[in-house]
Amino acid sequence: MQLTARLMGTVVLLYFLYCSATTQQSCADAVAEDTTLVGTGHCVDLNGDTPLSYSCSRPSCPVITDLGACTVACVENRTCAGFELRNITSQNTTNGVGCFVFTAGRPSRLPWSKHNGTQRGGIGRAVVTTDGSPDVCCYKRSYPRPNPPGTCVPHMYA
Repeated sequence: MQLTARLMGTVVLLYFLYCSATTQQSCADAVAEDTTLVGTGHCVDLNGDTPLSYSCSRPSCPVITDLGACTVACVENRTCAGFELRNITSQNTTNGVGCFVFTAGRPSRLPWSKHNGTQRGGIGRAVVTTDGSPDVCCYKRSYPRPNPPGTCVPHMYA
């Protein structure tokens, strides 16, 4: 009886580890010198609040659906504090990946959509850690490397 209970416990543990490993978004290392991978999950500040973001994940924006293009969209904008790559296959997008950049205003002439965050009345852009949510990768810009906790851009850009 004890052997059966131990064996069942081992099977349950292995199944949990397998399922946990296969449901997580695989996050690639950052591709720009001043950008770092924070980890899997939504980007959040020290209080666990999400930043204001813009996305362009419609079929008219097919070039903004991978790490390289999303990095470019962020680093081209001096107010960008970071970005997320999210699995959004349920939204009928081109390849199921969406780029969400954390900027003070619309990043470019593309049809970006604004998404209010929960930081400072919906407009904060601090990136400190992640909330661990699956299917999301969080990246942040490195102004002074590393960014001080709670600060996302130099004061001259804030």
